[in-house]
Amino acid sequence: MSDQPSLKILAFLGSPRRGGNTEILLDEAVSAAQAAGAETDKVVLSRLEYEGCRECGGCDQTGSCVVQDDMQELYPKIREADRIIIASPVFFAGSTSQTKAMFDRNQANWVGKYKLKKNPEERPRGRLGAIIAVSGLKNPEIFRGLGAEVRAFFRTNDVTYLGGLFFPGIDQRGEVSGHKAALEAAGELGRFLADGGPRPEALVKEPWVGPTADHRDRGPGPD
Repeated sequence: MSDQPSLKILAFLGSPRRGGNTEILLDEAVSAAQAAGAETDKVVLSRLEYEGCRECGGCDQTGSCVVQDDMQELYPKIREADRIIIASPVFFAGSTSQTKAMFDRNQANWVGKYKLKKNPEERPRGRLGAIIAVSGLKNPEIFRGLGAEVRAFFRTNDVTYLGGLFFPGIDQRGEVSGHKAALEAAGELGRFLADGGPRPEALVKEPWVGPTADHRDRGPGPD
């Protein structure tokens, strides 16, 4: 048995709809990570009360946000996580409003890193992050905006972007439950992030620059 402490995996559910395709896939990843020995924390953003960045400059001297809302609970979680999963459907070519507001509130962390030059905590196994994204449109170009947002969030928080599981053409509520390959890919991602399995073949960085595999199988739901 390894002497290393369990990896801490922080999983953000950005969808405002509970029990939908995004949450189904995220739960597969989280369950697999737990089974592989990781410590997991699933955060449902729609349950929290927080606003977007005010651009008030309150963090300029300290790198700490002055707005006292539920985002204050997330700052230490983000700081302490070894692995981060961002799970969001695509809304208007980007992340959901809940997800984007959380990203924007990391302005305080951006100030700490780039203006105040605070050194990140050293992690022997690094800090890694990945995306789980679903879209009703079939064109993988639709994921480009979300990918840029997540990369900026990861870069600000010294998290290495590994890539994502991108599922175009998934539109009906709960449809992904009938697609074995998609569920298996999510489970593989969870195990990989927990250092319990190989890198999933479906994990890609930019699905919009080349062919995207169809991980839906040819089962239930529209083709």
